[in-house]
Order: sequence, then structure tokens, then C-alpha cells
Amino acid sequence: NPVPLSTAPEVPPFPVWALPGWLGEYAACLAEVTQTPADLAGCLALAVLSVAASGKVRIDAGAWTEPACLYVVVVLPPGNRKSEVFRAMTAPLRAAERTLIDAARPRIAEALVRRKIAETAADKTARDAETAADGLDGDKKTTALIDAAEARLALDTTTIPAEPCLFADDTTIERLGSRLAEQGGRFAVLSPEGEIF
Repeated sequence: NPVPLSTAPEVPPFPVWALPGWLGEYAACLAEVTQTPADLAGCLALAVLSVAASGKVRIDAGAWTEPACLYVVVVLPPGNRKSEVFRAMTAPLRAAERTLIDAARPRIAEALVRRKIAETAADKTARDAETAADGLDGDKKTTALIDAAEARLALDTTTIPAEPCLFADDTTIERLGSRLAEQGGRFAVLSPEGEIF
């Protein structure tokens, strides 16, 4: 018989005991302190663990492999302290992200300097090639053109790494694609609201 959409099925409690001991205890305590369902903290715990393990787990399907992805949606009416629980559960990710950014700053600064040097070299060799093109000496023209082409190729291959970012809470689909490319195919969208939808 069809089940009316208005009936709510009996759902078993979220198995916080299935999480690692320290995380299950934290999720249960957070749920108690914030007076929220354990499902909220438990599902967010799974999402945070997924971000922490991103890029380290792949699923072997025999002929190909797939990255392991986790999709979690927790739905609660407004005013149920979702944001408070979200902030508490994602705090370790934000701290890790700050650490990654601090560690990447010297590498990014060095890449910016290398890019500036490559731009200067490309401009100089291009001017030298233009000057040589006006002259009559064929060997100098060829050498200048080769130098200019090599400098341009060196400039094109000088990349500046993106600042590390583990997740965003408000992004467009277009920006999400860019973020995935910048972050090596690993990025999460975590939000206490439903902006991504």
C-alpha cells in the first residue's frame, strides 16, 4: 500500500558509537551542550573526516579508479543552532587550513618572484629580437628569435601555486570548478545553509 507523504517513519538514532572514540564522544557532547540532534554533529563529523582524508582514498573498480566522495545533507528548521555546531565541527579544518597557508607563503612568494623575473626576461629578449630583426645579420636574428621563444616558454611554464583552501561555505558552481583545479582535485563545500543548492 502507498505510504502517505505526511507520515514520518521511525528513524533509528544516529550511531555516534560507530565513530572513532574521541570523535563519537565529542559529537555526543556537542549535541548535548547545543541541545541539537546527535545526527547533526555525527554527520558533520563524517564530512570533516572526509575532507581530512580527501585525495588519500580511491575506490578501485577494476578497470578504473574513482575518488572517494561523501555527500551529506542535514536538514533542520531555522533557529536550531546548526551554525553553532557547524562552527565547532569545522574548527579543526580551519586551523589546519591556516597552517597550510602559513607553510605555503614562502613557496608562493618565491613563485611570484620567479614569475616576475621570467616576465622581465621575456620582455627583454622580445625587444632584442625586434632589434635584431631590423639588422641584416641572419645569425643574430635567428639566435635572438630562439632566445625570445625560450624566454616566452619559460614564462608560460612559471606557475604560481594557489593558496591552500580545504573548503568553502559559499561558492558558485563555476568557482567550484576553478577551486577543484587549483587545489589538485580536492575541495569540499561545507555550509550551515543551503547556498550550493
